[in-house]
Amino acid sequence: MASRLERTEKKLKEEKEEKIQEQREKAKVKFKKLLWGLLLLFILTIVYAFTIEPYRLKVHEHTVTTNKDITENYNGLKIVHFSDLHYGSTIMENELKKVVDKINGLEPDIIVFTGDLVERKYTLKDDEVKLLTRELKRLKSNLGKYSVIGNHDETNKYFEQIMTDSDFVYLKNDYDLIYNLDNSPILIYGTDDLTIGKPSMEKLDDESIKDVNYRIILTHEPDYIYEFIYKYDCDLILAGHSHNGQVRLPLIKPIALPYGSKKLYKPYYNINNKDIYISNGIGTSTLKVRFNSVPSINLYRIKKK
Repeated sequence: MASRLERTEKKLKEEKEEKIQEQREKAKVKFKKLLWGLLLLFILTIVYAFTIEPYRLKVHEHTVTTNKDITENYNGLKIVHFSDLHYGSTIMENELKKVVDKINGLEPDIIVFTGDLVERKYTLKDDEVKLLTRELKRLKSNLGKYSVIGNHDETNKYFEQIMTDSDFVYLKNDYDLIYNLDNSPILIYGTDDLTIGKPSMEKLDDESIKDVNYRIILTHEPDYIYEFIYKYDCDLILAGHSHNGQVRLPLIKPIALPYGSKKLYKPYYNINNKDIYISNGIGTSTLKVRFNSVPSINLYRIKKK
């Protein structure tokens, strides 16, 4: 017959095993809840990336200071920069109208577009050519509208027609001088596309513009700037193409960066004392998805130091 001590030890052992089993069951429940929570978070992230963020159009404002001797007519100049519309992706008629309204609401002095008007695999219908022309023509600026071509515009035979018919000055390895109430201009230069064309900066060698102080460069692919940033005098460089990665996981470099934005893809850089801004873009490319890269329009205010 078991002694009282043995019975007590047995009971304690049984109670201990019951507690261990109970703790195991609780751990299993917590683990299942964690898995379900992670699954729910993953699903919500996917839904957000495909149905919400691609349509969260934002305006990012930047003050660009300069030591250049610009006249007071250009102090406070407002430049609105949009890029990578990729019409036919997440951007269709209603979204396009919202973009135009948003830009006009900023009351820009200058509007610039840095390429990729239509998604490469999207075929424009005749009425969409008219729509794009009509809406882009509706964009209002005090001193002019300027554009350069992007790699997705290669298959868009209407690109130049739409740009010129909507009152944009299409710059292809060329420049324009902008005058604001006096005889002291600023210069804006646009390059051909790096991927599909032959970009060149040679016209910046023109003797006739050597005294123009403030210079703005438009190019689609930001990596192209290494071809001229140490050779030519310029102040503000505006580009697109990278979409800031389009899908960007926190703390790591974007995985899918296209040729032409492998080195430069973030919203801002300063290289050789030159301000470089890269638009997040407005539409999407390949997949209709964005994550941690909200579509945006940039507004720059030029200020004298």
